[in-house]
Amino acid sequence: MSGFPVIVANGRGRYLILVVLTALLQALAAACAAIATRDIFAAFLAHDQTRPVGAFLVLAGSGLAIAAGRIGQATLGERLGQSFAGELRDRLFTQFSQMPRLDVQNQRRGGLALRFVGDLSAIRGWVGDGLPKAFASGFVLPAACVAGFLLHPMLGAVLCGCVCFALLVLALAARRLRPLHQALRRRRARLSADMSERAPQAPDLRLIGRMAQERARLRVQTQALTDAATARRRAGAIMRAVPDVVAAAAAALVLAVSLDLDLPTSLAAGGLAAVAIVITPLRDLALISDRYSAFYVARTKCLRVFKRPILSEAADTPVDTSLTFREVSHGPLQSVSFTVPPGGTLILRGSNGSGKSTLLRLAAGLEEPGQGHTLIGAEPAIRAAPQSRVCLIDSHTPILAGSLRRSLTLGTRKRPPDARIRDVAVAFGLASLLCRLGGLNGKISELGRNLSEGERWRVLLVRARLAKAQIILLDCPDSTLGGDAENRIARWLRNASSTSVIAVRGSGAEWACGSTQVLDLDDVDRSAR
Repeated sequence: MSGFPVIVANGRGRYLILVVLTALLQALAAACAAIATRDIFAAFLAHDQTRPVGAFLVLAGSGLAIAAGRIGQATLGERLGQSFAGELRDRLFTQFSQMPRLDVQNQRRGGLALRFVGDLSAIRGWVGDGLPKAFASGFVLPAACVAGFLLHPMLGAVLCGCVCFALLVLALAARRLRPLHQALRRRRARLSADMSERAPQAPDLRLIGRMAQERARLRVQTQALTDAATARRRAGAIMRAVPDVVAAAAAALVLAVSLDLDLPTSLAAGGLAAVAIVITPLRDLALISDRYSAFYVARTKCLRVFKRPILSEAADTPVDTSLTFREVSHGPLQSVSFTVPPGGTLILRGSNGSGKSTLLRLAAGLEEPGQGHTLIGAEPAIRAAPQSRVCLIDSHTPILAGSLRRSLTLGTRKRPPDARIRDVAVAFGLASLLCRLGGLNGKISELGRNLSEGERWRVLLVRARLAKAQIILLDCPDSTLGGDAENRIARWLRNASSTSVIAVRGSGAEWACGSTQVLDLDDVDRSAR
């Protein structure tokens, strides 16, 4: 499952068929209303004492049918749009999950938020509102023109000519909308990205005296966004004014033709009714053009995401937990080779920038090596990691908002009893956190912001313990955990059957046991040179 969804897939085809049927209903009702109007005026002008009950019923029924059609169109369209947007949201989320972690991290948060909110809203607007209205307009406008010809050929010709002229003007005006939507989205993305980055750091920016500059930057970007939004709104307003101008001209021409040809007043009234019918679909077409332009820009951005390289698919069956690097070169790593047997431990040393974190990401299957092979068992780590219960704990390991229980058990295949969760949490030094939050039901804020760095690490370690991780990758725990916590966790790793790789800033002696290997990436780099 990848790429842009198909509109008629996953049961949406039936919604589309029903939308078409509601459009046909509106078109038929519109034509009947114009004919019924002619018959009613003919009866009035003839001073016929017999009321045209049938024509009155047809006119009233046409109004009800048009109203019902529009309600059905809106309801079905919303379901269609929400279903399509939901599938696209799922595919985008899946795509990001399969991309290398650094590629995702390099996406600015504001841009990501705009893609999942603004772009999806624009796409849903076209599929759920623009497309159904396009069908309705495509049926109602020809039906009104046919009704005009049935009334009188000249009236039909006038109405058809005015509709064609309006369509031509709207098509020409719509060509300007797309670049305006592109400019507006670009401004929104820039402002959203800057605010997502700076708003959480506003107190620190004030502390270092940067508020004046940042507020000035915000005002400049706001003005640019205002200008772009105003230009787009002006173009849309001009398009929406076209149907009113054309309708007024069409009404004047219908009356003029009726006078010149000395047509009965009933025909003139029917012609005016046909003109009134085309106003709404022409206005809808102006909105449709705006919707489609926004959809086109948003779709282009989403397609770019789907074109980004993704990692290999996961293996279908679990593999053994030996970890092997064969002549791996990636980023700062140069020709790294080693093997950690199942249940073994590797202490990873090296200076800042030597590639410790890169090696752990490769071992976790979050990136593919530029050269060489990273294997879990006999399978590439990219494919095997999801099935091998690999646990990577570093500064980017996710902690989601929710209960403490959820954070501690995220990744477990079957949630253990609360008593077991509490026992492991206490064993890993989280007794004070349980007390402070009020137990396992206590709330963890977004990104774990109400946790200290040490508490965050302990939560993640409890998660690894409860999930029974088979491969444990720790990125510099000695820079965060205290000596007592390090010794406790080191004892757990020594007694566990998990394969572990521990990147350290110091010597790593406290993590070592009898079968521990040590790899110094600074030595590897020097030998490669």
